[in-house]
Amino acid sequence: ETYHGKFANSEVEVKSIVDFVKDHGNIKAFISIYSYSQLLMYPYGYKTEPVPDQDEL
Repeated sequence: ETYHGKFANSEVEVKSIVDFVKDHGNIKAFISIYSYSQLLMYPYGYKTEPVPDQDEL
């Protein structure tokens, strides 16, 4: 199960990341690394076509 919190950014860990991004507004990319399954995961709204450097990723 996944707990999404009471409302958007209600959890301390998430709010810390949101505040950091807001304070450093010139961020070009954000990569979240998970060790489970050793997968490179894309956001739900991303295109399904592979990127040009897919093999390197």
